Amino acid sequence: MDKNCKKLVDKYLLDIKDGDMESVALLHNVIAPTLRYIALNYMRDENAADDLVQDFWGDIFKIAKNYVFVQNGFSFLCKVMTRKALNALKKDKRERDNIVYVDYSQLENFATGQPEEEMELRITIEKAMQRLSDAERYVLQEIYFEDKTLRAIAFEMGVSKSTVGNIKSSAVAKMKKNLSGDELDK
Repeated sequence: MDKNCKKLVDKYLLDIKDGDMESVALLHNVIAPTLRYIALNYMRDENAADDLVQDFWGDIFKIAKNYVFVQNGFSFLCKVMTRKALNALKKDKRERDNIVYVDYSQLENFATGQPEEEMELRITIEKAMQRLSDAERYVLQEIYFEDKTLRAIAFEMGVSKSTVGNIKSSAVAKMKKNLSGDELDK
């Protein structure tokens, strides 16, 4: 970024610090592509990166409040975005580590008094479910057994609604493939 743009970033940050709403749009025009680039490099997912950038702009007045003019405004904003991305990755890892998949096929009422064909079907479905990732199993469980919405699951997992939708689509496709025949014999 050239010196003139860096000076504009400094000016806009100081104006935002003073409460000027117009400077937010002007700052956005100057630095938004750079911030999205940083977010994409860390998040490796466009939806997650876009969510992070939106959070950044939602917090712009708090961010500007912490800005000190002695610093380079451009570097300051890039560091803020980097910290936000790293924190989001840490939070995402913690959330994924806390995902609990309940194996409903092992519950007592599923195993007793059922016809043999039904038991075989349950075992086949369970084998197919075991081939999914923890996140995929969790999403399917929450949608089909707990009747939760994508938005509610996204909130619990700490990801965007579209990410949950992608996980669901992937899980359903894998289940179809797993249940379509020879895949279960491997």
